[in-house]
Amino acid sequence: MRMNKILLDEVKPKSVIAPGLSSAKFAKYYSLSFESIIRASNHHRLVELWRDESGLPWLFTKHWTGARFFTKDQKEDIRAAIKAVELTDQLPNY
Repeated sequence: MRMNKILLDEVKPKSVIAPGLSSAKFAKYYSLSFESIIRASNHHRLVELWRDESGLPWLFTKHWTGARFFTKDQKEDIRAAIKAVELTDQLPNY
């Protein structure tokens, strides 16, 4: 984790995107705070937005390759969420 923090400090990305909603369990190691969520039409979680202490957005998404019943609409919603955070620093409202 320490090496990741050093890398993030050096590179200064616009956001961190992690496939797999279960990856959010690492939030405590990076002092992340939960901000918002996007759900699919079936109410399953698609994207969770967290932020670190510097305000950097961290997006945890439904896993792109291993997710069962991953629909085209869900993929498009995740892409839209990533773009929205990079452009506006906020998740889109659905």
